[in-house]
Parts: sequence; C-alpha cells; structure tokens
Amino acid sequence: MPLAETILKPFGSKSFFAGLFLIVAFYACAFLYAYLTSSSYLQDAGAKLASITVNIQREAFIEPQDEIVEAATDLGAPPVAEETAIQSTPENTSAAVDAQAVDAPYPGLFETLPNGDLLPKIAEDGTTPFNAYSAPFAVNNSKKLIALVIDDTGLSPSMTDILHRELPKEATFLVSAYASKPDELQKKLRPNGRELWLKVPFETAQFPQDDPGMRAILSRASLGSNMENFKWALSRFSGYSGIAVDMDNAFTKARPTIGALMKESFDRGLGYFEINNSASPQVKDMAERMDAPYIRNEIKLHDPKWNGNITEAGELLENIAESKGFAIGVLKPYPDTPRFLKEWIASLTARNYVLVPLSSIYKRTKPELATSPSSVIQNDQL
Repeated sequence: MPLAETILKPFGSKSFFAGLFLIVAFYACAFLYAYLTSSSYLQDAGAKLASITVNIQREAFIEPQDEIVEAATDLGAPPVAEETAIQSTPENTSAAVDAQAVDAPYPGLFETLPNGDLLPKIAEDGTTPFNAYSAPFAVNNSKKLIALVIDDTGLSPSMTDILHRELPKEATFLVSAYASKPDELQKKLRPNGRELWLKVPFETAQFPQDDPGMRAILSRASLGSNMENFKWALSRFSGYSGIAVDMDNAFTKARPTIGALMKESFDRGLGYFEINNSASPQVKDMAERMDAPYIRNEIKLHDPKWNGNITEAGELLENIAESKGFAIGVLKPYPDTPRFLKEWIASLTARNYVLVPLSSIYKRTKPELATSPSSVIQNDQL
C-alpha cells in the first residue's frame, strides 16, 4: 500500500477538508491583521475621518483674535471720548430724518420671512435702504475726500470696540455676516452716526486653502443653495447701506449666479461696494443698468504687496484723492490699525483732506443725491 494511502486511511474526507479550511482561515486572518495595522491603512482611515469632521471647524475663527489684540488697547494716547449719541425719535419715521436717529429697521424698509428673519426692501414711497441707512453728510466738491473702510468688523469684539472708540464716526465699518450677534452690534454702532455695510462671504481663487466659511457663495454650488446663503447673510442684521464683496476671477464661469444674486440685492435697494479693485466689470455694468449705487475700492492697505508698509499705501491713497478729488481705502482690523489710523487721520485733517462715509463717494458722483433731505447734515469740517 502506498505511503500516502497509509497516512490518509485513518482520516475521512470530511476531516481532511475541515482541516484545510481551518488552515486557510488562519492565514486569511493573519493577512487581514497585518493590513489593518499597516501605516498606509491608518493614514487612509485618518484622512477619511478628517474629511468627515472638518466642516464643524468652519466658524471657530469668529473670535480668535481677542487674545492677540489686547496689546492694542494701550495706544499710548488718551482714548477719544465717546461722542454724544443722537436722540432716538421712533415716532418720526420719515426718510428725511437723520438716518441714524431711529433704530433699524425702519418701518416699511423690511419684509418678514416665515421663520421670523428680516430682509431689506424698498419702501412703497420709493425710499431705499441705501438712502435711508447711509450716514448723512454734506458733500463739498471743492474738498479732497477720503473714505476709510474697516473690513471684517465684528469677528473680534474687542478690536471692534477699540476701533469704534478711537476712530471718528466718518470711518465706515463692513460688518461680517459671521459676526457674533451682529444685530446687537449695529445697535451699538449706528446711534453715533457710524455707517455700516454688510460683508457677504464669497469664494475666492484661493479656495479651498482660503476657506470662506460654511455659508459662503460658491462658484460651483447650485443657484438655489447660493441664494439661500445670500438671503441668510442679508437677514443677519438691519441698518446697513449695502453689501460689500471681495470678488475675484473665481466666478468668471458663474455669471448667471452672480447676475441672479446681484439682481436680488439691487431689487432690494441696496448699494454695492467692490472691495477688489481689479474685479471684472460685470457687477458694475449691471448696477448701471439698474441705476443702483456702485462703489469701487482703490487700495487695500493691508494687501501683502505692501509688505506690511501701510504708510506707503496711505501715501498712494492721498495721491489718488489729490488727483481725482476722492479715494477709498480698506483696512483689516489688525492690532496695528488703530494707532496708524489715529496718526494718519490727524495728518489728513491738517492737510485739507476730509474723511467721509463710504456712501458719500457715490454721492460725489451723483450731484442730485448730495443735496437730498435724507443725505445732508452740517459738518464742521466742510
């Protein structure tokens, strides 16, 4: 009898195949264990976990600057005293009253959504939010006008307080849609005559490295999704003259989306401030067709191209104002901003420049608006 048959004879076929199955199962388990503990698998799993949790981190930036701006509280000079607030006159809601004299929203200038949110709208008598909420200011064409605009207001409450306390009321604030309690913020800022605009978050060409947040307008999102986020931003607070957008070529191929959003904004009587001075003329052309207020920035004083030398950027802004009679500059609410602006504004005043609210630049180009009852106020500088 062959040796193999002698060995296998005591075992039945079922026993043989059961043993074979156990051996295969053992090696399969060993292989699976080695794979699951390999570094490549753990990296893949970690990457998947990160992609799942990243969205909940988007709004963590709302108040991180509080820790780094405390050094700015000691500005080396006595704080400017708070200006006397204009007395509120709720019973007088005419568009001809001082635009900062009553609480926003003004009657007739808003609609209420089913969820209770408020959206700006044009009143039945034709009064627009731009005309009603813009800070009144007498525009004198013989003066050199400069509008200083503070970007991303409200992301750092402590820095917002410093800038509001230290800067004259003619400096305009762009309140971020991501600001904490923006409606309470506007109630604190507007009574002293501060003009506010709403900063709407838009995707830029640096997306996704430059994250515009969870409620931003995205070039590849559907119109329905973008419109929902746009109306969310518009409903964050009341009392703003218009929207401010830092738009670049990210939306070159999304013209229908931009057209629909801007029509929504202009139909509601809002102005438009273009922060990016090299943006395409799409919005400007549309604003002109709809006879809507459009204002374009000249210089970002904290642009990286200045290598931190905002003094040089300020000098260029003065040259622009000297050349065409007016200029606009946007600054970030950084720790160096309050001290620089206090010194620079004093220098501008001494050299016959006049600081004006942002809307006054548009009125400078529209003489019929410069003398309207809702836009004129006596000012000692003029």
